[in-house]
Amino acid sequence: MIIVSPLIKLFFKIATLVIYLLTAFCAFGGYIPPELFSLPSVMVLALPYMVILSVVLIIIWCLNRSFVVSGIGVLMLIICWSPISMNFPFHSSHEPQQDSVRFKLLTWNVAHGVDFTKPESTDNRTFRTILQLDADIVCLQECIDFSIKGIPNMSQELYDSICVKYPYRERYNAHDVQIFSKYPFTRLPQAEDHYYPNARFARFNIDGHPFMLCNVHLTSYAIDPKDQKVISGIRSPQGLEHSLKNFKNTLYQKLTKSFPLRSGVTKNLLWNIREYKSPVIVCGDFNDVPASWTYRLFIKDGFKDAYADTNPFCTATFYNNFLFFHIDQIMYKGLIRPLWVDRIDVRSSDHYGLIAEFEFE
Repeated sequence: MIIVSPLIKLFFKIATLVIYLLTAFCAFGGYIPPELFSLPSVMVLALPYMVILSVVLIIIWCLNRSFVVSGIGVLMLIICWSPISMNFPFHSSHEPQQDSVRFKLLTWNVAHGVDFTKPESTDNRTFRTILQLDADIVCLQECIDFSIKGIPNMSQELYDSICVKYPYRERYNAHDVQIFSKYPFTRLPQAEDHYYPNARFARFNIDGHPFMLCNVHLTSYAIDPKDQKVISGIRSPQGLEHSLKNFKNTLYQKLTKSFPLRSGVTKNLLWNIREYKSPVIVCGDFNDVPASWTYRLFIKDGFKDAYADTNPFCTATFYNNFLFFHIDQIMYKGLIRPLWVDRIDVRSSDHYGLIAEFEFE
């Protein structure tokens, strides 16, 4: 039996209470406009990790019969349940209604077709996967030039197969978002002109059911591979001091700068699509997580999260350099509902894609 001195036990109790407070701060950080203070928005990124750590501590203290400390943790989780449930949903997929009109939607930041984990591959795994998934509508981010020359390892056979499967598409050489579709669609440039270059608005009509789709790539953190290694360096004691110094001087500044910009872009986007009364889907690389300020702007405007409505646990759609965040979203509102949403576990891009099936109600 291990005997722990009262002083050490007191220290760990205080440390646990501090972690509970930090978890609550992460949970409610998304309520604070980043234009006023950006630190809470940065803290929201850590919410899933802080929740898991808090749950582990609650269990440990409960096993050690320190029920007051574990009870405080449970109370904290209850108070923070609303933002926590955005990251840890407890839902499941839905059965389709009889004879309902359905379609599949895929969104993926393809990182310009570069293969991050198998650079030696002679076939483009990202676009091969897109072809195999056979979604009805494909929304791509970071895809400036869809061509044989513009995409690494894009064979003529693969290119032709995608063009045959998705005859309706447009090339936007100046921007990095594209829509491929089996169904004809009409672009809505009037909304795009007043919004942001990395967005595409399109009107669809599937078997008499109209809806509006917006494919977005919201303001990036502008984090390069060198910045990402700052985080991975924290894992080693030798690199901890150096990484924390670099985090404060470079990475933190980029993070805090991006949140207010993304907030303004999101408000402008939502303002432009409020006039559309038909069902609306906004999907793509949001560069922000559930419970964040950006995410809450969509919720406040009547949108729902397709992944949270059909899945029982949290996920991550960005995974590079030991950074795991759920920053790719599918938001919807109107007389439409998601039946299921799955993550595409193919590590070719630095993002995982999301594929969903919707039905018109």
